Amino acid sequence: MDLFDVIGIGTTWINLAIQVAVAIALIVFFWGVSKHFTASSDQEREAARGTMVWGVVAIFIIASFWGIIALVQNTFY
Repeated sequence: MDLFDVIGIGTTWINLAIQVAVAIALIVFFWGVSKHFTASSDQEREAARGTMVWGVVAIFIIASFWGIIALVQNTFY
């Protein structure tokens, strides 16, 4: 097992972790959407809107991280 094998295994685990994080962020976003549609007061709608915003922020951060990892992979691997 050489360095490239170790890097390959590491990138496989990182890609898996990123996919799981994206799935969790999407669940949080759609949880906020469902809470927004079922909210009965403006205060509940505002809390649901905050949940949706944090879901979108998480997706953006994860996608940025995924892009940086892909850039590093294509540059050095």
